Amino acid sequence: DSGAVHLWRDATLYASNNVTFEENTADDDAGAISRQGATPDGAPVLKLEGKVVFVRNSAKDRGGAVFVIGRCFVEVIGDVEFVQNVALDDGGAISMERSSSSGDGTLSIEGAAVFRENEAKSYGGSLYLRDVEWTKIGGGVVFEKNHGNFAGGAIVVFSSPLLLVSDVHFVDNAA
Repeated sequence: DSGAVHLWRDATLYASNNVTFEENTADDDAGAISRQGATPDGAPVLKLEGKVVFVRNSAKDRGGAVFVIGRCFVEVIGDVEFVQNVALDDGGAISMERSSSSGDGTLSIEGAAVFRENEAKSYGGSLYLRDVEWTKIGGGVVFEKNHGNFAGGAIVVFSSPLLLVSDVHFVDNAA
């Protein structure tokens, strides 16, 4: 799993300012970053802040750029870009789902984040969220020209109880 970085158990990653993940590939999930396997008491964090760029990463399964399974607090803050990432299954940019052993996670995307021209061959051109505890997206986030083959050009939410969206721009996404 993961073309660039694989985080296991309670490992935490903070990536900020001038970090680029470009043209990484995975034979399974996560073209760039995979976050899996938290312990029941753990509280791992995946934080992307400032100028962090994911461009042309690909996964043969889920999460063209990022794949998260299990409890994890994922934060995308500021000028983070996901551009032309591809998943042959779900979540062209980010795929996030619950794990029966470690529980569910949360996703917060705030500020000038851009999701542009990402593609999922199944569901969620940019985001695929399955059994995520809550997701908050706001503060000028842009979803533009993303494509999900079956549903959700920009976002697919499956069995997740809460999606909060404020000051978000959806432009020319398709399914």
